[in-house]
Amino acid sequence: MQVALKGLLRNEGIKPIGAAMEKRIASYARERFGHVCYAPWLVFYATCRGAFLEGWVPDNFFQQVAVRKINGAYHMADNARTLQVRLLGPGSMPDIAHFVSGEWRDPDGALWPPDGIEARIFGNHAEVCVKTEQSSKGRGVHILDRKGFDRRTVESLGNLVVQRVLTQSDHFAEIFPGAVTTVRVTTGKLPGQRPFMLFANLRMGRGEARTVTLGSIKAPIIDDDGAIGSFAYDSDWTRHATHPDTGFRFGGAHIPDFARLRDHCLSLHDRLPQFGLIGWDVTTERNGAIQLMEINTGFPGIKFAEAMVGPCLRVLNVEQYARRPARAVA
Repeated sequence: MQVALKGLLRNEGIKPIGAAMEKRIASYARERFGHVCYAPWLVFYATCRGAFLEGWVPDNFFQQVAVRKINGAYHMADNARTLQVRLLGPGSMPDIAHFVSGEWRDPDGALWPPDGIEARIFGNHAEVCVKTEQSSKGRGVHILDRKGFDRRTVESLGNLVVQRVLTQSDHFAEIFPGAVTTVRVTTGKLPGQRPFMLFANLRMGRGEARTVTLGSIKAPIIDDDGAIGSFAYDSDWTRHATHPDTGFRFGGAHIPDFARLRDHCLSLHDRLPQFGLIGWDVTTERNGAIQLMEINTGFPGIKFAEAMVGPCLRVLNVEQYARRPARAVA
């Protein structure tokens, strides 16, 4: 967190919050979350916004405690990439094939014969995207053409998903034409209620990247109409008014089909009532179709949204999961 704070403070107009506010935040962390170790992320949020707002959830509390309670035994289901399309149903994701336990299968689970695997995978596709079972933030993701697809090498990666390479909409290509620009829509669900959106972010590639990675930039979506915030941020929290590679200006721009993207994610969450919170990575293709790329249930990430537009998680009442010191009985 200290590295992130130093990066944030390098931006013009961002100033330290001062000792008095830090003391207040430390007390708040102990009272609401049970330990002062949760204060630093609250300090980070306050530094970003220039004020302290009650209701923020520290990133380390969320990742270490809250999400495990919210999603229960299912919280690491996103590690099983080969199960995601099975959970959501046929056609929900661009999966072509799964390699599981030494066997090639189609997304419905039908076993493929060992001969002609490459022909089945590529078909009419010039390239495919290979994702290992626990791929994350670009790690374990490979875009391969048929010449570069060495079956023995691919199979050595272990369980994996092969997806078709998406062609993003013209609007997203205007932002960045290389890696597919994605929207992370994070939705919540309470018992007996329909799912609802908690927050959303725009995630964009940089440089020569073919996929969104840890080095990509992201911008907050600040309202239900899909308006993009004035700045996007690098992984080191350097902010940009325009995309460094394309010059796309963030302030005043919006995602034209954001309501469809949001509602698509909400309808998918309605199929998975086992989860109290899911992060959905979606995009719009050139033909207008909405495409889900993956789901995130174990580490869906909140710190960017909390810092930019939060508090976002009040409705989930995550403070109930805090371990507070027992009070002495008089």
